[in-house]
Amino acid sequence: MLFSCHFRKAFAAVTVSLLLLCCGLYVSSLYAQMGGGGMGGGGGTGNMPGMGSGSFSSLMTDGMGGMMLLSGGRPFHSDGTIVTLAEATDIARRFVAARNQPNLALDEIEEWEYNFYVVVKETDSSNKAFQLVIDKWTGGVMPEPGPNMMWNAKYFGGGIMRGEMMGGFSRPNANMTVTPDAAALAANQFLGQRFAPARRLAVATPPDSFHGYYCFDVNDVATGKKYGMLSVNGTTGQVWYHTWHGNFIQGQELN
Repeated sequence: MLFSCHFRKAFAAVTVSLLLLCCGLYVSSLYAQMGGGGMGGGGGTGNMPGMGSGSFSSLMTDGMGGMMLLSGGRPFHSDGTIVTLAEATDIARRFVAARNQPNLALDEIEEWEYNFYVVVKETDSSNKAFQLVIDKWTGGVMPEPGPNMMWNAKYFGGGIMRGEMMGGFSRPNANMTVTPDAAALAANQFLGQRFAPARRLAVATPPDSFHGYYCFDVNDVATGKKYGMLSVNGTTGQVWYHTWHGNFIQGQELN
């Protein structure tokens, strides 16, 4: 049983690393095509398509800790200790400030087993803008993979990656026809099919509403504690469970 537990954790870490590596290589390649700096090097001045007027070069520069990779990269602390919640919050604040878009602000930050999760909100609307992940060892920051990069119709879905690039994923659409209640129903049906009867899970409402999808916290019904998170496409009702965070540790509201 102990070996099985360690194996599952190791497999999860490797899976997350490969996923983020693929995302990172794609972003780096596209950025280079637009005349920007290389991974970990000095930033260029080009803007990423679909990202508005703010420069995305801070994602690539030494000042932001380099490209995020879970199993490599330059350590944030020379002694190898992990990034603290306060340090991750400062990294996220500098990332948002570097975009020079006054309508963007940090909403919340959470520490998970494998990374920090950050929500950036729009101050001039009721919508959240996008999500970030910060590596706990390097301090590197990048867009959260998954729905944030595939379904975000305003900030990422129409620029860095388009939904039609991978089979089974819908084209990003900001005109959401699925209501929050319908999204919660689809999410809970998914959780029941995937986890029951071994574990009873349910989403917390209301969800965070992004441009093209909803994001829900997933709670353990028996303990009331946060267990994970998932997203629901605002047009198709498709459910995407976030498998890359690990166990929840702590969180902080920043609004």
